[in-house]
Amino acid sequence: MKIAGNVPSSFVGEGGPRRSFCIALKVELVAEARAAGINVAQAAESGLAAAVAARRKELWLAENATALQSSNTYVEQNGLPLSKWTHRTTARGPSSSSDLTSRGSTRV
Repeated sequence: MKIAGNVPSSFVGEGGPRRSFCIALKVELVAEARAAGINVAQAAESGLAAAVAARRKELWLAENATALQSSNTYVEQNGLPLSKWTHRTTARGPSSSSDLTSRGSTRV
C-alpha cells in the first residue's frame, strides 16, 4: 500500500517497525511546537507511549486489586515477612558509631 506518492505506509525506523497515521492536531499547537524546535511526530509518539503505559498500569492494578489488598492485610496483621532477620541502617551506613565499633570497625 502506498500513500502520498512513493512513500510506503510501513517502514522500519529507529526502535522497530513504523507505520504512517493521519491524525488531526490543533494548528496553533503544531505551529508553536515547530517554532520551539519540537519534533511533532516524536512528541506524539512519546505522549501516546505514556498514555498506553498509564492505561496498562491502571488495568493491572484493577486486575490485581484483590491480591494487593490481601497482601496489605497480611502485612498489617503479621508484619513484613522475614523482618525479624533483617536490620535497618541509614543511607550512610550503621546508625551510630557503636554499630561500627561493635563490628570491629573504626571511623577514619
